[in-house]
Amino acid sequence: MLAALTFEQEALSQKLLGAVVAHNDGNIVDVREGLLPFPEETIELFNEYSANGVIEPDQTIDMLKTIVPNGAVAKDLFEAWEVGRSVIRQNNGES
Repeated sequence: MLAALTFEQEALSQKLLGAVVAHNDGNIVDVREGLLPFPEETIELFNEYSANGVIEPDQTIDMLKTIVPNGAVAKDLFEAWEVGRSVIRQNNGES
């Protein structure tokens, strides 16, 4: 990714971003599942934010901060994820 993250941090970041997208697309997501568990704080925030509907970008960054070393890294990861999703949507002819 963009920073010197451990394998675990990178894997959990991608897993979290995927869970947020799945939730925001209307799928039921259980973040307690999986071989690589999220920190308890991440799970609590995800459950709190998802209970209120769509998980917003600032909330996603807050959750990433529970996985990666600082807020700047969390923001960079989120922005890179959004750029990648934008390119995929364009390639698929979506708006």
